[in-house]
Amino acid sequence: ANSVIKIRLSRRDDKLVFEVKDTGIGVPAEAQSQLFGKFYRASNARNRRPDGTGVGLYLAKKVVTEHGGDIIFSSVEGKGSTFGFSLPIDKLTPAEHDPKQLE
Repeated sequence: ANSVIKIRLSRRDDKLVFEVKDTGIGVPAEAQSQLFGKFYRASNARNRRPDGTGVGLYLAKKVVTEHGGDIIFSSVEGKGSTFGFSLPIDKLTPAEHDPKQLE
């Protein structure tokens, strides 16, 4: 409640950048290095929403890095967080393909 959320899509050099910034609970400093680990959830997130599994950020990072991109993350506990990713634009352009490969 009462959180402001800003979404931005931009181009920086040869990358497409997508960012979501909020003014929510933030991530404690001691949890930030583990945040993208499999099954990890920060204590303040577990207290707020105990139903999470801790795989969402892990899987997001895996997909982004497998596509040659980078994860964007910054946070201050009690002030909010920025999550996002960048992807190389040349990987986003469909390559020409042989129609027979689709059969």
